[in-house]
Amino acid sequence: MSSFSLDDREFEISEEDVVKAFKRTEEGYNEFGHQPYHYIIIGEEKKPVKEVFRNIESVPEDLTFTSHDAEDIFSQIGFELFDERNDAAEVVKNTLLEIIENYTSAQKDEFSGDHRMYKLIRERLPNKLKLFNFYNKSRFTTLGSPGKGNWSNRPFAAVLADEETTTPREGVYVDYLFKPGEGKIYLALDQGFTKIREEKNKRAAVEHLKKRAKKIRQNIGLEGFKTEYPSEDDLDRNARVYFKEYDINDFPTEREIEKDLEKVLKAYEKYLDMEEQKERKNTPQLFLAPCSNDDAYAHLRDTVIRRVPTDKVWKFSPERDFEHDVVSVWGNREGTSSSWRKIDEGDFLLFYRNGKYIYGAEIIDTETNADLAKELWPDDGGDPWKHIIYLKEPFRLDISQDEINDLAGYAENNVCQGFQSYRDEGIKSIQEKYGSVREFLSEKKTGTASPETDFIDYNDRNSQVQSSGLQEHQSGLDYEGLEVSEDLNVELDSSVLDELYFQDDEGEDIIRQVQGALNSGKHIIFTGPPGTGKTELAEIVAEEMEKDSNITGHQLATATSDWSTFDTVGGFMPEKNGGGDLEFNPGQVLKRFKDKKKDQKNELLVIDEINRADIDKAFGQFFTVLSGQRVQLPFTKGDEEKEIEVLSGDHEKASNSPEEHQYVIPESWRIMATMNTYDKTSLYEMSYAFMRRFSFIRIEAPEIPDEQDERKRLMEGYLDAWEVDMSAEDEEVLNTVEIWKQVNSADVEREIGPAIAKDILEFLSEAGTDEKSNTAAITNYIFPQLEGVPERKQIVESISKADVELDEDRLERTARNMLQVDISGEE
Repeated sequence: MSSFSLDDREFEISEEDVVKAFKRTEEGYNEFGHQPYHYIIIGEEKKPVKEVFRNIESVPEDLTFTSHDAEDIFSQIGFELFDERNDAAEVVKNTLLEIIENYTSAQKDEFSGDHRMYKLIRERLPNKLKLFNFYNKSRFTTLGSPGKGNWSNRPFAAVLADEETTTPREGVYVDYLFKPGEGKIYLALDQGFTKIREEKNKRAAVEHLKKRAKKIRQNIGLEGFKTEYPSEDDLDRNARVYFKEYDINDFPTEREIEKDLEKVLKAYEKYLDMEEQKERKNTPQLFLAPCSNDDAYAHLRDTVIRRVPTDKVWKFSPERDFEHDVVSVWGNREGTSSSWRKIDEGDFLLFYRNGKYIYGAEIIDTETNADLAKELWPDDGGDPWKHIIYLKEPFRLDISQDEINDLAGYAENNVCQGFQSYRDEGIKSIQEKYGSVREFLSEKKTGTASPETDFIDYNDRNSQVQSSGLQEHQSGLDYEGLEVSEDLNVELDSSVLDELYFQDDEGEDIIRQVQGALNSGKHIIFTGPPGTGKTELAEIVAEEMEKDSNITGHQLATATSDWSTFDTVGGFMPEKNGGGDLEFNPGQVLKRFKDKKKDQKNELLVIDEINRADIDKAFGQFFTVLSGQRVQLPFTKGDEEKEIEVLSGDHEKASNSPEEHQYVIPESWRIMATMNTYDKTSLYEMSYAFMRRFSFIRIEAPEIPDEQDERKRLMEGYLDAWEVDMSAEDEEVLNTVEIWKQVNSADVEREIGPAIAKDILEFLSEAGTDEKSNTAAITNYIFPQLEGVPERKQIVESISKADVELDEDRLERTARNMLQVDISGEE
C-alpha cells in the first residue's frame, strides 16, 4: 500500500487496487474516433489510464487529476505504461499492415459504414497520422477513403493543407496509396488530377501534371524516393511527384516509416511555402546576404563574382537551362531555409560587407541540391550550402547599411548577420522614393562586378541585365603611360588597415614588412592560423597598390588541387566562333597582362589558399619568368602561328605594346597569396625554387590576456573594427572571448583568429548564451577547424574548462563522433 497526494487530497493505493480497477474498466472505447493517448498495460491488455484510475475505489470521486498524474502514480507502483504519441510509428505500422493484409478478404463482406476495414481507412489511419510530433496540426488535415462506394476503387489516406486543396481531386498533397491485390503501399507526394481531367483533355492534363512535377523536383529534393511511378495510365503515372514503395513481404521498420513520412511532409511544406511566394510577386523582392566572415566572402568571390561553368552545374542538375556558359551561384545552409523558400524568379540578392551592400544580382531560380553544394563548396563543416540560388551576372553597388535600415525601419545600428528577406515596409519605401526596386538598384549601381565578366557579349542578347532595367557598361581602363620596365615603388600607410584590427603596433609592423617585400621585388605569401584576415589583408593591399599608375587592377583566384599549367598559363581550346579549330586561351596569370583588345595591362594576382594547389606543377614555366628570364611556350597564336613568348618587363624585346603572340610581365607586377598553415586538408609542399621568390609574412592570432579588464579592452578594439553595436560587458562578448581564449591557450600549436571569434559572436547574438547555444557555437565553428589535427584532444579538453555554461554531454558526444576523441575520462 502506497500513500499519495493530489489536489490537496490524501489517499492510499495498492497494486491489488489497480488490478481490480483495471478489470472493472470497460474495454470498449472508440478506437476509430477520438481516443486517449495514455494507457496502462496489464498482461496482454491495455486500457486508458484515466478510466482505470477513476475506477480505483480509494480515489475520491470528485478528485481533479490529469492523465499525467495517473501515469505518475501507476509508474511509482510499478505498472507498465503506453503513450501512443511516443509509439506513433508502431501504431501507424500496425494499421497499415492490417489494411493491406485484410483488405482483399474484406471485399467479400457487405460494404457498410460499420465495416472495420472502412473505419480503419476512413478514421483510424488518418487519426493516427496526427500522433507524430512533426505533424503540423495548424496546417494539415487528414482524410481517408476506401473507395467511391465499392471495394474495387483504390483506397488511400491523405494529408492535405487547406491553403493548397481540400480534396484529393486537385492540388498537391501527401498520401498512402494502397494496392491490396499486389500487396503494396505507396507513400507519395501526390497530385490530384480528377478535376484537371474534367476541365481539360487528357493530353493537356498530363502536360499540366508533368510541368508541375518538374518544377517541384527542381526546387525540392527527396532523397530515397523515386519519380517513375509504375502505371500504364499517363495521368496516374505522372501524378506522383515522388513516391516510395512498401511491399507486404518486405515491410519497413517503424523507424523507416516515421523517417519517410517526416521527410515527405517536410517536402510538402517546402512546396506550400514556394507556392505562397508566387502570390506576392507584384514587385521584385530584396534578399540580404552577409559576407562578413571568410567562408561567406570566399563563397561570394568564387561562385558569384567569378561564376561557375554551367557544365559543372549540369552534372548535378541536368534539366536546368541557362542562357550562357557560366552562371553565378549562391547557397544557403539549412538554418536559413525559411527565408530561402520565399525567393522567386526576378527577385534581387544584395551582398553585405563592412557596413555596405557591395554587390547585387537578379535571381534566376532556386533548388535544393546537396551534391552540387559539395562540389562547389566542399569545406562546409558538415553543414552544406545546399539551398542553391542561381543568379544573373552580378554588379557592383554602393548602398550604405544606414539607408537599408532607414528604408525598412530597422534599428539604427542593425547589422545584417544572417540571410534574410527584406521587410515589406522597405520595399514600399523604395517604391515611394525611387519609383521601383529596379530603379533603386540602377541608381545605386556603380559598375560590373569583375573584369572576368567582360567575355559575355552584353550587346548580343536580349540581355539578362537589360531586361532587369539595369544599364550595363564596362569601365574601360586607361593603359596609356604604363611602363612595363618600371620597378615598383609603393608607399603604404598603416591607415590602410583601418578595416582590420591588430594588437598594439602589430598592424604597423605588418605594413612595414609588406612594403619592404614588395619594393625589393618579392612576391608575398601571408601565412598563419585560420580566421586571421589574411585574404582580406591581401585584397586591401592590392587595392592600395592600384593607386600606382602602373597597376591597372587586381584579380583574386582560389587555388585548388586540380590546378595545372592550363589554369595558370593557358592552353588550346576550341575557337569561340565554333569553327572547329583550336586557339590558345590564356590562364589566370597571363590574363593579367592583356585585355580583350590585346592591350597591355598590369593586374595584380591574389591567390587564396595557395598551398591547396601543387604549385610547382601548376606554375611550370613561370618559375623561370619570375626570375626575369624569357620563356617560350609550346603554343602558337595569331595568323602567322608564332610561338607564344612570355617576357619580363625589363627584357630587351618587351614593350607596353606587345605583339599578339607576346605577353609582357611588368616589373611592378606582384602575386600576393595566402596560406593557412593549419589546413586540415592535404597540402602540397613547395619547392625551395618557388619559395625563394616569395616573402612569407606571418599573421598571428592575438594573444588573449588572462586579466578580465585587458580582455575587455581587446574586445572593444575588435567590436569597433567589426562595427558591432555591442559592449565588451555583454554576456555574448564575454562568452566569445572565453571560448576563444581556451582554444588559443591550449598547449599546442593550433590557434584561431578573430574572424572565427566573430562568427561565434554573431551566432550567440542570435541564439542566446545558454548552455546549448554556447556548446553549439563550439561544435559549429571550432570543431570543424580541428578535424585531422593531431592535438585536437588537448584543445577540446581545454575548451571544456571554459568558464561558460556548457552542455557537457553534448560536447563529449560531438567530440567523440566528429573528432574521434574521448574527453569523458572513461577508458
